[in-house]
Amino acid sequence: VTLATNSLKRDLQAGRTTPEYAAAALSCLAALGSSELYRELADEVVRLATPGKGDRSSIDTRKRAVNCFARMVERVPELVEALPEGLLEGLLRDKSLTLQLAGCNLLESLCRAE
Repeated sequence: VTLATNSLKRDLQAGRTTPEYAAAALSCLAALGSSELYRELADEVVRLATPGKGDRSSIDTRKRAVNCFARMVERVPELVEALPEGLLEGLLRDKSLTLQLAGCNLLESLCRAE
C-alpha cells in the first residue's frame, strides 16, 4: 500500500509530472482507491482541483480531480473537511461547462455524504 501511495502521490505532484500522468493517477485513484489511499492523497487531489495564481493545470485535469474527489467523499465522508472554502461555488460559476458539471457531481456527492 505504501508503494502505491507514494507512486500516486508522485504522479499527482505539480512540477514533477505531466498532465497525462496526473490524469492516469486520478482515474486510478477514483476507480481503485481504498479509504486509506483517499485519506493520504486527499490534499493532493484538492490541490489539483483548486485553481491558483499562475495555475497551469488544464480544465481536463481539474475536472478529473473534482470528479475523483467526489468519489472519495462518497466513500469516506469525513473528507468533506478537506474541501477548501469557495471551491464548489467557483466550480459552479466557472466559464467551462465541463467544470460546472463536475461541480454538480461534487455537490451531489456532498449531499449524499451528509
